[in-house]
Amino acid sequence: LNHFVDVKAQGAFNPGVWAACRVGAPPLAGLSGPFALGVDVQPGWERATICVAGVRPDGRIGVEVYRDIRGTEHNPVTTEVIIDALDTFPAPVKVIAYEQVSGAASELTRHAKETSRTEVYDELLPGAVWAACMDVDEMILSRRLAVDDPLLDAQIPLAARRPVGQD
Repeated sequence: LNHFVDVKAQGAFNPGVWAACRVGAPPLAGLSGPFALGVDVQPGWERATICVAGVRPDGRIGVEVYRDIRGTEHNPVTTEVIIDALDTFPAPVKVIAYEQVSGAASELTRHAKETSRTEVYDELLPGAVWAACMDVDEMILSRRLAVDDPLLDAQIPLAARRPVGQD
């Protein structure tokens, strides 16, 4: 929702709106796929996140953090670590989305070609990332998102609405 927060802005969601998206059990429990995976790598490569989403029987989109990869001095975040996590996802995957401007983009694209999985990997242009953010915003406001993940809970208060135009 907010890649590089560089300005102070009012929060995007009031706590009650986010609370309505919370479910009492794992949001993907009982689902067998196909799933969508989203990859995000911080600019300094200290951390990478892989989220998974799937359509629940109630029509809501369930989302969980599949891997929260945090680098250390002796065990840094690398594209190999990210690709290993993607390759070991235990269920059918329809799409693996990542940003074109991500530092991992070239390696993910190479891996997709080498494994003949180019139809699964989706390198998102900046406009597609913006559209995805708008989709997430709409899913939260309409309560179509189903979550139960403390990492997502911790990020929501940081989400902010910013005027678009100069960016």
